[in-house]
Amino acid sequence: MKLSKEKIEEIERRVSEVLVDYGIYDENVDSLDVVCLARSRGFSVRNASLKDSEDGFLLLQPDPVRIKGELVDGKIIAVNRERSGPYKRFVVAHEFGHYALNHCKEGKAYLHRETQTGKNEVENEADYFAAALLMPREAFRRSYQELADRGVPEKERHIRLAAQYRVPVESARRRIEELDLAG
Repeated sequence: MKLSKEKIEEIERRVSEVLVDYGIYDENVDSLDVVCLARSRGFSVRNASLKDSEDGFLLLQPDPVRIKGELVDGKIIAVNRERSGPYKRFVVAHEFGHYALNHCKEGKAYLHRETQTGKNEVENEADYFAAALLMPREAFRRSYQELADRGVPEKERHIRLAAQYRVPVESARRRIEELDLAG
């Protein structure tokens, strides 16, 4: 399910607002600390023992919760502890995207579990938000073009961009498609 041009622009604007609010005014950041960003918004970010089919979840509720004896605010992002570091970064950004895009309302109980199966429009919006947050449009375009200008083969560009932006290779490949960069 492809997002409309209007929805894409709306998400890009929201990402810019989030970054500016966080104190980042230059889009040339290629390795945002998304966990610190989420924590700055009051989230507890945790590893969790989840089924292999589950990537993570977002929990918002009005009251604090007790996790392993520790009382934490009712805003939690959890990621499957078995995922790789780049994949965890993307999941945190995706779950934070649900919050930033107002897919859930603060003050009301909300639980969202991310799974690897089919995606609907809300999930695609959160994925796009995560990609835009972790791989800012103009910086990513410049990085891609620099690799292309140096004659780096397409598949190698995916790998290098994934390493530069600390995201899964599939996420870098999808961002290239979303931005219509590949010839």
